[in-house]
Amino acid sequence: MELLKQKINEIKHLASKRGLSILNFRHGNTLKESKPANHRITTNIQRRIYGHATNVEARPLNEEKTVQAATDLIRELFIFLVAGSALIFEVQRSAISEARKEKAHKQEIEAMKHREEDLAKKKKWSFSSRRLMR
Repeated sequence: MELLKQKINEIKHLASKRGLSILNFRHGNTLKESKPANHRITTNIQRRIYGHATNVEARPLNEEKTVQAATDLIRELFIFLVAGSALIFEVQRSAISEARKEKAHKQEIEAMKHREEDLAKKKKWSFSSRRLMR
């Protein structure tokens, strides 16, 4: 057990040296510990997109802005999740409805073919019976 604690502390120390986030659920510091790494990564991505140098140190965000950014992200993810679910549901519902219409249309066509065949048989029979009468 002591060896495990020692290894965990080594990993935490190495991670903090590199600026990586280590989630610490016991103290409730998950957001606070993940802020610097997340901010650094997003800043570097934005700098690459805009063609700026990425070897520059990113200024740290204050805690209020970080919490606001995290809540905005969670809110947007929730909205996109609900919208995506609604879109998938609507597409599936539309596909099922379209399949029902197609099936009904095929049944109508089959019924018309059967009626046409029956009429052709009756007509053929009526022509042959008239010839016999003459």
